[in-house]
Amino acid sequence: MIFLLFTLQFLEPEDSNNLYLMDLMLATPEEQFVIGFDSLLSGLYTNQGCLDLMNWYIELLIKSDFYLSRRVCLRYRYRKLGDYDRQIDEHRFEPTLNLKRIRFHLMISPKYYKGGDEIGAGFSLGDYLNYLEIFLTIPDFDRNFSLRDTPDTLPRYLYKRFPIRLTFEIRKRWQQGYAKLLLDRTMTSFQVWSGHETRKEDRWNLLLYLTSWHGRFNLELNTRYDERNRRDFLLPTRELRPDTLNWLEIQPGIGFRFSPKLSVYFRYRIDSKRHLRNQFDYHRSGNSQYLDLHYRMSDQYLWHFGYQGEYLKSGELKIVNNHRFIIGLEYIFPKGRFVLWEGIEADRPFRILRFHNHTYLSLLVSF
Repeated sequence: MIFLLFTLQFLEPEDSNNLYLMDLMLATPEEQFVIGFDSLLSGLYTNQGCLDLMNWYIELLIKSDFYLSRRVCLRYRYRKLGDYDRQIDEHRFEPTLNLKRIRFHLMISPKYYKGGDEIGAGFSLGDYLNYLEIFLTIPDFDRNFSLRDTPDTLPRYLYKRFPIRLTFEIRKRWQQGYAKLLLDRTMTSFQVWSGHETRKEDRWNLLLYLTSWHGRFNLELNTRYDERNRRDFLLPTRELRPDTLNWLEIQPGIGFRFSPKLSVYFRYRIDSKRHLRNQFDYHRSGNSQYLDLHYRMSDQYLWHFGYQGEYLKSGELKIVNNHRFIIGLEYIFPKGRFVLWEGIEADRPFRILRFHNHTYLSLLVSF
């Protein structure tokens, strides 16, 4: 029992889900949702589904451009992500000045805890499918003021060097494809809790998406890389406690269109996560596959028939090898589209109670 409790230190929250990599393939938006949402001035995109008995996967994106005059606009952006340790809940307001194709922005993102507020400025140019955006912001700019009356006997991390965050996004649309790149870099900050410890933090994030048609053939790539570094230095004992996360996700894919009604896609996902925390070194590596057949019944209805497999080695204890069938129905309506996927047990098909194997929904709406 003591050994099992000790080895739990080597597990991450998503290890509770034996189907996690396959779920992420359903949670990754397909071409029509990516391009559809990016092209909108005002709209909503969401992907939601089952992670395990206790948790839902939730991604929600809302955006709207409110034009107060020909040159003055208020942009609103909201993002919510619920995915185990990856939790985001933020909205941001961007007063914007339009000068032909160039836009200048101020930005504020208030949080429930005032110490997490973010403020900054940036500029963008082009339409939303041929687009360049650069922002320079200060996360947690209100932290020190929010802790002004907090005594040192309680956790009270005050910034001696505030974090500076630089975000860069570029999108390019051409006749046969679409690509976008997002770089998000938060430079090193320095915090002090007087008489107790100091903390240095930095992080960066990369997102890359590409889809390109070559006649009947399609090539696709989704890549995400997250890096987070935190170093706590305990002053009384002079003990250094590192907390470093490196997480790489790569999902290439190919497709072939047999006819206007029938297409097939194959996607392969590679996952590698390393989390060094104090003396514990966690490493997960694995892959998943998704064969997806699209059959278009009409201009409004599209069937998905698929098969998924996953192999994963996680931490010190866990090795999984799972499979499932996928049936999906996609409906296209004047203001958007949605698709509902149902997973069907493939490893134990005769266990009727386990016939259901996670459900996911994607929805895109313009308004």
